[in-house]
Amino acid sequence: MAIKTLEAYSLKCDKCEHQFEDEDFTIFSDKDQMIDSAYDSDWREYDGKYYCSSCSDEHNLEENNDN
Repeated sequence: MAIKTLEAYSLKCDKCEHQFEDEDFTIFSDKDQMIDSAYDSDWREYDGKYYCSSCSDEHNLEENNDN
């Protein structure tokens, strides 16, 4: 068995630092798939930052950029 280094991605909320988890996975090999899964879990991107569902709901990111 060969050991190889692979690039992996994880996502944390820019407000509360909650780590995104999808079916017990927190590390992803495909960045776009991770982001799509996060959107499906009500995470939101605003102004280049990512917010979990609690923080995006709490601060209404569509109208407010104080995060």
